[in-house]
Amino acid sequence: MTEKLPKDQRVQTIINAAVEEFLLKGYSQTSIDAIALRAGISKGGIYHHFHNKDEILLYANQVFMAPVETMFQELAESDSKVDGLREFIRSYMEYWCKHPLELKFFFLSMNKAFEDPSLSGFYSEYFQQELKFLTDIFSIAHALQELNCNDCSMSAFSLISAMDGSLAYHLMDTTLDVGKSIEAFQNLFVNSMVQKNENSL
Repeated sequence: MTEKLPKDQRVQTIINAAVEEFLLKGYSQTSIDAIALRAGISKGGIYHHFHNKDEILLYANQVFMAPVETMFQELAESDSKVDGLREFIRSYMEYWCKHPLELKFFFLSMNKAFEDPSLSGFYSEYFQQELKFLTDIFSIAHALQELNCNDCSMSAFSLISAMDGSLAYHLMDTTLDVGKSIEAFQNLFVNSMVQKNENSL
């Protein structure tokens, strides 16, 4: 039945099944057979779309990161980088806190990447691109005198580190107030650096 679904739906079914298996058993203990069984697709059907588990892992991460890519695009197109950064922080934190399954999978994937050099390169490249993008945003805001940013690269690095680090705590303790975290990050990484207009009263 499932194999007759359109290609996109079959791939999504495989991804959903793989994520459930990875989170339940761990990456190393999950087999293609188990993914196929959970997805209701033959093992050959899995291999028709993916060569191995690594490909499934990377593809799943790309799917889960798509909304974040949209956030980066919206930040790049924002007229005010200050307002754009505030909105990016809010959207980023709210997205991951509202999608705990995807967030757990993100952390599982990172753990796997630390063990596998063939995967770590992918995540390293993504992080470098993310860091460069945010550094450029801080640099533009500084050049436009919207922000007083002494070290734009370190500001970008600190923002990424603070948000991703806090997400682990939000995942472990759902009683934490994401709104307060958002406000704290906006104040620390944006509001505190807003360039004051010396001519304002």
